Order: sequence, then C-alpha cells, then structure tokens
Amino acid sequence: MLVEIPYAGNTTTIEIPDERLAGVFKPNDVSLPAPSTAIAAALASPLDAPDLSQFLAGASKLVIIVNDRTRSTPTAAILTEIEPLLEGLGVTIIVATGTHRAPTDEERHEILGGLAERFGHRLVVHDSRDADGLAYVGTTPRGTPVHVSRLVREAERVLIIGSVEPHYFAGWTGGRKSILPGVCGYDTIVANHSHSLSPDSLPTALEGNPVHDDMMDAVELVVDERFYSIQAVLDRSDRIYAVTAGELDASFRAAVRHAEHVFVVDTGRRAGLVIAVAPPPQDINLYQAHKAIEHAKLALADGGVLLLVAACPEGAGEENFVSALTAAPTPADALKAIEGPYRFGLHKVARLVEAVTRWNVWAMTELPDDVVEGVFFRPIHDLQAAVDEALAADPETRAVVLPSASITVPRARD
Repeated sequence: MLVEIPYAGNTTTIEIPDERLAGVFKPNDVSLPAPSTAIAAALASPLDAPDLSQFLAGASKLVIIVNDRTRSTPTAAILTEIEPLLEGLGVTIIVATGTHRAPTDEERHEILGGLAERFGHRLVVHDSRDADGLAYVGTTPRGTPVHVSRLVREAERVLIIGSVEPHYFAGWTGGRKSILPGVCGYDTIVANHSHSLSPDSLPTALEGNPVHDDMMDAVELVVDERFYSIQAVLDRSDRIYAVTAGELDASFRAAVRHAEHVFVVDTGRRAGLVIAVAPPPQDINLYQAHKAIEHAKLALADGGVLLLVAACPEGAGEENFVSALTAAPTPADALKAIEGPYRFGLHKVARLVEAVTRWNVWAMTELPDDVVEGVFFRPIHDLQAAVDEALAADPETRAVVLPSASITVPRARD
C-alpha cells in the first residue's frame, strides 16, 4: 500500500506491503457544522454563565486572551462572529505565548485574519520573563507561586478564546492552559511543569493528573466572574467541529468530551514499527515535535522502532532540553544530569530517555546528524529505506502510521 507522509511542507510517499501494515490512523471522521453555526450555537447556550452580550454589558474595556500559532485555534473566525459585540469597547488582545517565542508579523496576521487591520495595533504579546508585567496572586497547594499578566489581572472583563486537543502531559490543551502557562510568569510555568515528571501526567488524563490539578488551583487564584471562555474543537483538517462557551471550566470540560470523539483512535495490538509524523506547526522544532513521540509510544511494542518524521525548521528548541541530552554520553548519564531542582524542559529529557531506553527511536528531520545523535536518536535520510529495514528485521513486525501523531492518541491493546 502506498502511504502519503507530510514532511517539510511537502508530501512524500512510502510503500508498505498490505500484510505488514496494521493501519494508517488519523483523528476520526466527524460530521461538521457550518463554522458560524457552531460558534453562534455555543454563544446562544453558554454553560454556567450569562450570554456574552450580558457578560460585556457595562464594561468599557476588554482583554481577549488568544493562542499563538503553535495551536490551530480558529481565533479569527470566532472574533469575526463576536465582532458586533465589541463595538464601543476598548479591546486589548494578548497572545498567550507561555514560554514560546513571540509570533512573527506573518503569524500575528494569521491569528487575526481579516480583522488584522482593525485589531492589529491592539495586539500585545505576553512575555513570561517580564517581571514588571506580572502580578503575584498567591501560591497553589502544590507550591506553585502564581504570577500572572497585569493586563489580565487588572482587566475589567476577560474573554478567553482557546482550542482543545490532546496534550501529552496536561491531558488536554485549552481551557485553563490559556491562564497557566499562557499568561503566567516563567517561574510559575516551571513550577507547574515540574509535575510533568509524574507517571500520572498523561495524554487525555485529567483526574489525578498533577499538572492539570495544579493548573486548576492556579485558575482559582486568577479567574472570577470577570472571565468568559469560548473553546473550539477542530477536526483533523483544522476545521471547526464543535464550539463551547461560558464559564471557563464548564466550557473546557464540554469541549473535552467533543475532542475525545475526534482524537482518540483504536489502533489494535501494539506494533513493532510506528511512523509518527509531526505536521506543521507541531514540527517547528524538536522540542515541539516530541509530542508526536509521546503519542506514538502508546501504540508501540517494547523493543520496536519509533520513526519520527518532523522537519524541525527552527532547530532543536529549548536549550535546557537540548544541552542536558547532548552533553551526556549515555541516556543514563542524561538522567543523572537532571537530578536536583527542576529546570524548564527537563521533563522532556526524562521522557526521551525512557523512549530511547525502551524503544529504538529513529528520526527524519532537517537537523544536523550530530544533534540527532546527541539526543540518542538515529538520523534517517531515506524514509523508504528506513521502513524497509525496520520491517525486514522481523518478519512478524507490522507498521502503524500516524500522519498527525501530535494530535492522535492511540488506544492500543497490550
């Protein structure tokens, strides 16, 4: 069977014998409403909140929190739908970057779409390291000091526009993540992310997940009746499948139920080869593409080959993550190097060490070979040859292909 694999903005084709292919698994097909209909329906039936016009009544200033372009959130479509309600308001739009880089000029226009001319000059980018732009609001029971954007803290009204898809250690994106990490300080984010080392911090897991629980504790210190949420769930082609609106947690939980229908797929028995593709924008660097590895692991048999396909045009990513791996001669040494106080990015070191210890991780990227080898992956330059080699090593091996591994959560049988 010929299988198309997205890579570096193009598509390459590989051939896998039918009897050796367990399946090509993408997020599930779902019936799609008209985007404006889905948005309007959500706004007409807000959860645990008044409708948006009532929420905005009496306000003169509004802060809107939106995602950066590492998420495919339909921000522009939602803003267009609610634009009539924004008349007469002093609107500030804050991009919830967390620890991500600031969006480029092109990305700023993509976020706002056709409203860039009207709102472009009102768009600001959150800087988690700008201490003067942060306000301390308290500490969570797990010890996370919560420093949040002053713009958000002092706002008259706050509207959160987010989207919900799987997240490899927070369970799901969206909802509370627009606050933490979205508009919090660097130290707050680091403290929260330290809980990702827990074995309970897993894709699609919320209850008992310490990262999620800590985020919710932080939200209690920040969010009150001044906040309103609109959450979108997209299909595998980034088209709107469902929209929820209202109180932050209620709208988030409702969106999660829709997201499960899209992103959780049955892949059968664990396979000896999993081809995990991180398509744009999840392939921007190795730090982001790592999410595809976390999902691929759920479908991979012990000792199998995990073949990551991710261009990584902006390099490896977070410096702590890269240096902890490349400076260590062995995976075990990398684990020893991250002992002690948690530093941002080190949760991925622990997870990658687990991956390369339990499986054979190969990677087709645009990264230099020495960087790929430095993180204990085997660099691949010919995808077909790599697939043929993995299948030839064991006549019983079957392949699972995940063309959108960053947002596809396999449910496999052990």
